[in-house]
Amino acid sequence: MRLHFILKTAVIISLFLSLTNTYAQSNAPFISQLEGLNGGKEAKLTITAGLLGADYTVQYRLKNATDWIDSPLKIRKNTNVTEDTLTGLESDKNYCFRVLEKDSITKAETVSNEVCSVSLKSTLISDTEVRLEWDKIELDMTKDNRFSIVYMEEDGANKNSALLSLSDTVWNFEYLNCSKKYRFYMLISSYSTETGPRRLTEIKSPEILVDPTVIETLPALKQSFGMVSIGEKNEIRYNVFSIFDLPQYEYYRSVNGGEMIKIGESRLNQFNDMDVDTDKNHYCYAYRYISECGKKSELSGKSCTMKLSSETNGKLSWTPFAIEADSTFLKKEKVEYTVEMLEESGSVVASWVSTHDTTTTINLDSFPYFKTVPKFRVLAVMNSQINYGQIMLFPFFSYSNTVSLYTILGNENLRDNLTVFPNPAEDKIQINSSGVPVRFVEMIDMKGRLIHKGEISGDTFDVSGYEKGKYILRLYDTNRKILSSKNIMKW
Repeated sequence: MRLHFILKTAVIISLFLSLTNTYAQSNAPFISQLEGLNGGKEAKLTITAGLLGADYTVQYRLKNATDWIDSPLKIRKNTNVTEDTLTGLESDKNYCFRVLEKDSITKAETVSNEVCSVSLKSTLISDTEVRLEWDKIELDMTKDNRFSIVYMEEDGANKNSALLSLSDTVWNFEYLNCSKKYRFYMLISSYSTETGPRRLTEIKSPEILVDPTVIETLPALKQSFGMVSIGEKNEIRYNVFSIFDLPQYEYYRSVNGGEMIKIGESRLNQFNDMDVDTDKNHYCYAYRYISECGKKSELSGKSCTMKLSSETNGKLSWTPFAIEADSTFLKKEKVEYTVEMLEESGSVVASWVSTHDTTTTINLDSFPYFKTVPKFRVLAVMNSQINYGQIMLFPFFSYSNTVSLYTILGNENLRDNLTVFPNPAEDKIQINSSGVPVRFVEMIDMKGRLIHKGEISGDTFDVSGYEKGKYILRLYDTNRKILSSKNIMKW
């Protein structure tokens, strides 16, 4: 009889505990909002549901930890919606929070849902662009989640938001007014999809203030590049291509690899350099942009002319055609060069030698006797594409300066055997052609002007009628193929 009474009592107590725990869980509190304050040093929690009059202990843990810690904060639920703020947190860390109540008699625990804080970091790219970064957001994917960045001016004006994906960890805002400050925060909204009432949890990161005026030097624009083109004599055009409208430019130039020196300032994206000599010098150009608030950027990548020269007998060499730009913005194929032969008038009479090298050997055996002194230039072609928004395919063209090659031989073996003397000469020059008849002759002054051309008979050439100075004497055979080119001096 006594044993039956004991068993009956145990069943009643067990049933009471079960009912009490079920009752307690059905009245579990719910954290509907978590807001980071004071740069993340404080966290404001808003609680709905739960038991009126109950004292709930706020527990926390580091986001990557598992052990819960009782905080000194207890929240008494006196109304349906109750909020309080936990202080003493570390601003560089993210935490998870929950609240619980422990029954003093049954020791049963009533526990809320868990919510975890998030935080933003900002980096000024320029006085018009900021990059926001955060750790990857991990949420219960059984819930209906929304994730956005909210932004506004410091006084709250022009408030707006951008909806992002939970997989994102970075976002760039490119529309700062360089004279204003801006506030940003992250907002995560999660709707439960479990049975029962549809509940919303909102997590708001601490606000960050972005001040574009603190930036000293703006970075060079990656989404831009410069191009040079040779115009009329003593003029080079330098154009800046950018996907942004820039208010002001400073233009810089270097000569023959020297220091970049400022040469002008303009609101236009083109600068005409009128004081150049492309036959003698190699020029490179770059620019800085100046923002509406007067901030200057770093110097851009440079763009250079091609300097063509012939310092070695029978060879052309030139500086490479290059455009410095971010490869993720401007994708470039290898440059192809073509050598062009010009008449003195500038007309192209021949073109050949497509090459990726910056040097080539020229042999005029197959070319007829020229009516004028031929000149050479190099055409560079670079096929490129811009990957930004949409793909635009186009080639870049650039011409070098022109040079005359007076030292090219039609027959290299005759170079050492064919001689002229005396040199210097006052009246006549004797030509020793080693048995190969010289039939035609050209005489060119040091300015490249053709001052004589014609046939000769015998092995002498009369220079008595010319002014004193240095000349180039070009000798051709009966088939009008060049034999040799000699530097001579007239006394």
